[in-house]
Amino acid sequence: MSLNTTSPYKDSDEAVSILSAHKAKGLEFKYVFIISADHTAWGKGKGNNNLLSLPKNLTHIRHTGMTDGERLRVLYVALTRAKDTLFITNSLRDFNGKSPERLEYFEEYVEGDEIISPFIPDKKVRTVYEMVSDKEVTKNLRNWLSPYVKLSPDMRSLYKERVANYKLSASGLTSFIDIVYAGPQEFFKNYVLQVPREPETEALAFGNLIHKVFEAVTNNGISDEEAIQLFLEELDKRELPVEISQKIRERGPEDLMISLKKFGDILRQGKAEVNLSPEKLSIEGVPITGKIDHISIDEKNKTIEIYDFKTGGYHKEKWRSHATLYKYMLQLGFYKLLLNNSPTYAKYKVERAHILFVSPDKDDEVYDKVYEFNDEDEKELISLIQAVYRLISTLEFLDDERIFVPADNNLGLKDIKEFVDLIIGKENA
Repeated sequence: MSLNTTSPYKDSDEAVSILSAHKAKGLEFKYVFIISADHTAWGKGKGNNNLLSLPKNLTHIRHTGMTDGERLRVLYVALTRAKDTLFITNSLRDFNGKSPERLEYFEEYVEGDEIISPFIPDKKVRTVYEMVSDKEVTKNLRNWLSPYVKLSPDMRSLYKERVANYKLSASGLTSFIDIVYAGPQEFFKNYVLQVPREPETEALAFGNLIHKVFEAVTNNGISDEEAIQLFLEELDKRELPVEISQKIRERGPEDLMISLKKFGDILRQGKAEVNLSPEKLSIEGVPITGKIDHISIDEKNKTIEIYDFKTGGYHKEKWRSHATLYKYMLQLGFYKLLLNNSPTYAKYKVERAHILFVSPDKDDEVYDKVYEFNDEDEKELISLIQAVYRLISTLEFLDDERIFVPADNNLGLKDIKEFVDLIIGKENA
């Protein structure tokens, strides 16, 4: 049996080689880019990677980290790999919004509005501020994805492995059909290519903190004051840019207290973060999974109500008249199907669901929006689940240009519904 050891992208004449300085020893390239040329990546801030414990009689063999001379020699190797042109770059801000410390070997210093280094041909460090439009971002994403979408047999085989054991979740379903903010291309990037996720935004970090605190209120019965303290402690543990952390610290405790006063009775009964993934559930042959923020259980009447927490703005419109509410409706319906098919909750009837909008509005109000389940919505949801899962499990969504579309913020509810009809119609054709 022969093994394929080549890649159509790695071995292309125009491929970009990404190497560590150590791996680049003895090689030369026409153009070389050295990235993150700062104190953390190349200088003394690189630190010590000795993580293994050694017996006392062997501690003398421990390597205590690179010496200054060793670090300088590694940088020299990187600098001398270029035949013609060398680009040395660093960033004005890291992912936490902090300014990286300059690399001491370049002896950079500030003179007026300019950064000077005696080792650069014209002595001046060039600073580039580049604002990229949403249109350009979409174009770049499409160009970046295109080599991976034109499936060679090898790539299709790899992707089939990625989706072989895929279980559809509420977030996966809504991400796939949300052609306004996500859509099939974003789904492909996150769920199939599995690219690294972007750093936490303020909204995402705040939402994660709220979920953490609400779970503790339910499971541990902590007081409102203890919940505020937990919120601040968890905030301190997160690696967030200083300005984002400060904004959350300023608004978080007050917003949280308003929510606790309104929804405390709901939170202090029932179950939090109900994880149904271990139960290996399916609906009409489609494997499904998910976690529900909160459920309340009436043991006497054998009924359940579902609660989902949202930190975004409240929407007073009807469920099918707003794009965001339409996605929430699908999400709640998906949770009902999970519970209906769960052996743990088979004897209960899922009566209704709630979206708790936990971020106060300008009048310091928070809201409970109730969704009443009905057979018509459930029938459509099941058809959508079957259609989306088939497109994913067969990778057919990559082959249809009507379906494999990027997000477009100019679209709305009408476009999402037409897209859903297209998907279901393709399944029934």
